[in-house]
Amino acid sequence: MGTPRQEITSLSALFALEAAGRLCSFTLAAKELGVTQAAVSKQIAMLEADLGTVLFLRRHREVQLTEKGRELFGVTTKALSAIGSAMQHMRGANRTRPVTIAATMTNSHFWLLPRLPAFRQLHPQVAIRILSQEEPVDLKDGTIDMAIRFGDGDWNDGSVTPLFEGVVYAMASPGFLAARPELKTVDDVLRCPLIAYDAPDATWVSWSDWLKGTQVTSRPPTPALSCTRYIDAVQAACADQGIVLVWGGVTGGVEERGALVRVPGPQIAPDGAFCLVAPKTGLRSPEAMLFSNWLLGEAAIQRENFHP
Repeated sequence: MGTPRQEITSLSALFALEAAGRLCSFTLAAKELGVTQAAVSKQIAMLEADLGTVLFLRRHREVQLTEKGRELFGVTTKALSAIGSAMQHMRGANRTRPVTIAATMTNSHFWLLPRLPAFRQLHPQVAIRILSQEEPVDLKDGTIDMAIRFGDGDWNDGSVTPLFEGVVYAMASPGFLAARPELKTVDDVLRCPLIAYDAPDATWVSWSDWLKGTQVTSRPPTPALSCTRYIDAVQAACADQGIVLVWGGVTGGVEERGALVRVPGPQIAPDGAFCLVAPKTGLRSPEAMLFSNWLLGEAAIQRENFHP
């Protein structure tokens, strides 16, 4: 018995057999294969001559497989399907899948996204997927490469690396302050419109927390504007609508550009830090490791250059 290569005298003929048997037409098979109808007929005739049997019954407008033709068609279809599936799997395994990072909307909008163009310029071949949601994402299921979180680092689903400390203070826009040149003290701040936002968890600093850091014993006034999200509160402050509590360095460059400036009052250091959390099983790809190292570098730059 010869080798498979010796037994299969023409792969082209088997492709023609599979297409013609599936479509019941030499003409349609030729169109699918990108050859002429005469070429398909010739391939089938050569295959029949090689096997010494008729594989197709030729009709006026169609062809039909004979019993021997159906036998060879079935084997050929299974073999080609198996080869195609294996090649598809290999292509998928070799194709780079996105590096997925989970973060709150605040972290993604104000810290990660403004920095991302620099990474993409350095590594355009790496695809990034950002999962923004307030609810914690469990890293144990293996679908997330890493997460940015704020807290004490006591998370059981991953390995924790601190990025930078959190700090909160009150800020307002230059336009808002220009209209209030008398704003010099904490009492002056409390007489201004305050902007509040819903706290996703207990680590967030409220106006009550801010007031505890001052020498003022009165209760903070009711905020003039309340937003469900920090993002909207910061944008409202940039639009001269009031004073907002800002997480230092987590404003998408707003304070670095001078769109918001500090007002009198304390600087609050919440318990915890911004951290990068990776699965305990390790990062799943070289691209994820590359992105993780870049994030740690960006955090180091912030620690060095950001002095609230």
